[in-house]
Amino acid sequence: MTTYTGKQAFELANVLHSILQRGVEGTGFNLRCIYNLKILDSIVEPVKKLHTDNPKIHEYQQKRQDVILKFTSKDEHGKPIITNNSLNIIDIDGFNATMLELDTTFSEVLEKFTIDAKIVDEFLDEPFDISTLKRVKEEYLPTNLSTNEIKVLKDIIEMI
Repeated sequence: MTTYTGKQAFELANVLHSILQRGVEGTGFNLRCIYNLKILDSIVEPVKKLHTDNPKIHEYQQKRQDVILKFTSKDEHGKPIITNNSLNIIDIDGFNATMLELDTTFSEVLEKFTIDAKIVDEFLDEPFDISTLKRVKEEYLPTNLSTNEIKVLKDIIEMI
């Protein structure tokens, strides 16, 4: 039995999606990719949706960015000044008060986000049986795969 962590399943699914999107020749390879993606997507999609399905977290992130920009010193072009990889907050008390108000307003969203983040973290380490994935004979591999793609695909490549 071959097992992957959730992180490896995500990586394999992303590589297979990428390969199919750019298009490759070889019906056998494409069919196996599609079959394998059905299995992998059933594993990874529910976890992907935890963060992408919540428009409120996107709203919070945008408002947080707006607050940061509001309280950051800027150059003559209105761009934030970065010194030693840090932004210079010009009114720390105002910044902290505004962030506290924002965090309070979005407290339920942030609590759910924290819970979802823990679920994702646990998923990334969880083992999954991938022995049901279809293997691809080495001779059917597209010739335009990158070294990284081959490295990710190695467990489903059947060496001759």
